[in-house]
Amino acid sequence: MSRFHSYINSSKRIVDGYDAEHPFPIHLKKQFSANKQIGSRDRKMIAEICYAWFRTSHLFNRNLQDQNIVNAIFLCAQNEHPLLAALAPELNELVALPVPEKFAHLNLNPANLFPFKDALGAIESEPFFLSFLSQPLLFLRMRPGMEKVVIEKLKDHQSSFTQIGFACVALPNATKLEEVIALNKEAVVQDYSSQQVFNFLEQTNLDQGNKIVWDCCAASGGKSILVHDKLSGKIHLTVSDIRGTIMHNCKQRLQEAGVPIEHSFVTDVASELSQKLPADFSIIICDVPCTGSGTWSRTPEQLA
Repeated sequence: MSRFHSYINSSKRIVDGYDAEHPFPIHLKKQFSANKQIGSRDRKMIAEICYAWFRTSHLFNRNLQDQNIVNAIFLCAQNEHPLLAALAPELNELVALPVPEKFAHLNLNPANLFPFKDALGAIESEPFFLSFLSQPLLFLRMRPGMEKVVIEKLKDHQSSFTQIGFACVALPNATKLEEVIALNKEAVVQDYSSQQVFNFLEQTNLDQGNKIVWDCCAASGGKSILVHDKLSGKIHLTVSDIRGTIMHNCKQRLQEAGVPIEHSFVTDVASELSQKLPADFSIIICDVPCTGSGTWSRTPEQLA
């Protein structure tokens, strides 16, 4: 058995054992810790196979067979791939084809990538379906007054990046930002679309004194940091979310960002809240529905 068959078998075992109770990277780390004989190069290949499967599993009705895994790698890879070279050289020769042509070659329908296509609105669907095949760019929101500092640090580190507007930077996903900038203090990892959520607020209203703000689905705290920056720190902030672990991580991130919290609590916002709310609010940030759909291309295990 070639090492590539071994990679596939290891990937199948890891995927089969994933219960979705925790993020997949945690599960993957535990699996590798329990199998220390797997070297770093092998771990990278196994992880790549797992993620390619998560991105494409609905195409194959979640049938975790070797050929389906090979086809998943073919669809996700953009350049010649060692697994394809060993197990499917005819596909390796076609790997640089446009993605729609790859689907046609395999006689597969891109619409089957997404299990909820009947619920889509009037969007251009095929680009949306195909977006699940690749990891999006990593976006940074540079914090007020830190724009020049961040850009200079990225240049000094010879990081590849594209500046979008005044405060946003897009980078390759593998960029090790912690080695370049002071995360959360100088810049915040935040998708470009999320950076726009307060653009509708009228500046004249924002300038009228301190605002009492409740971020009721705070998650990692990105929008709390954004509204703090948007209002020049003139806020009294309350944060909540449904799980204690989420709130712990949120408070840690806000502390790193220098954003003070006046109140925090764990709650389901669909429940009775009157006993927990400390005040009336000028602004309520409610990021619903909490489907996680905005992160499916980044965390494809949530869609698989």
